[in-house]
Amino acid sequence: ADSNDATSLQAMARQAKVIISTVGPYALHGSTLLETCAREGTHYCDLTGEAQWMAEVYDHIDPIARNSGARLVHCCGFDSIPSDLSVYLLQKTFHQRYGHYARDISGRMGRYSGGVSGGTIASLMLVGEQISRDPRIRSLLSNPYALYPSGIEPGTDQTEKFGIHWDESFESWTGPFVMAAINTKVVRRSNALQGFPYGADFHYDESQLCKNRTSAILTTALVGAAMGGTLFSASRALLKRFLPKPGEGPDFDARASGFFEFWAHGISPETKNSVRVKVTGQRDPGYGATSRMLAQAGLSLAR
Repeated sequence: ADSNDATSLQAMARQAKVIISTVGPYALHGSTLLETCAREGTHYCDLTGEAQWMAEVYDHIDPIARNSGARLVHCCGFDSIPSDLSVYLLQKTFHQRYGHYARDISGRMGRYSGGVSGGTIASLMLVGEQISRDPRIRSLLSNPYALYPSGIEPGTDQTEKFGIHWDESFESWTGPFVMAAINTKVVRRSNALQGFPYGADFHYDESQLCKNRTSAILTTALVGAAMGGTLFSASRALLKRFLPKPGEGPDFDARASGFFEFWAHGISPETKNSVRVKVTGQRDPGYGATSRMLAQAGLSLAR
């Protein structure tokens, strides 16, 4: 099927129980398939981390999917399954041990090895271009509750952390984690969709664990430069020349030897109870581990 040909997408959706989409940027190539699956009652999952696109399509697509029974699930890869499921597992464990849920959870990216995805870069470039053209997109992406279901009052979390911080729980310096902007929104949305089992005042944040203060400063500088470079046409053109293009990424050896560690630490300020969860992934986070997560998400929908 062609992502721009509604007729061919409809024919495909009618033959399938589940469709897994890896087309990106989804804001350019994903909307017609998403709506087609919603209309045909075909389950769907994808890899998107494009919050601006998800926020745009939710209100339009949701009533169509509810009518057909289609289940449509975004972010089924490295962003945001480790974050979302680590919080779920932590809260389940917390409640079993203490009879209540953690109010505050910190997600921390630990050690990892992996390459850069050309598709992810293309999506980031598009977001930067949209931000430079439309102030509304900038406002949406800076809103911690941008993915909340409509009609629900936002909580009290502030704009995602940036810069370096000392984390007492992990006894470590932290810097910004590039996926935090989408992961945190997904975790907050999951709490809302479940009817706020963790409370409307539930707090969640993410950052990158760093070996020392110097490492945290360098991480902050690199992430800031990369994100800032997507906002201007000249720097975007320069980045596109040197960074992987869509369809390009780490070679076989890099994919096979990659890994990641992700931590979640939850506490209850009132009782001082705490639980820590560690999530590990084999192979490159963006390709090897993600392909497993995405495939299992599709199988879960199919079964």
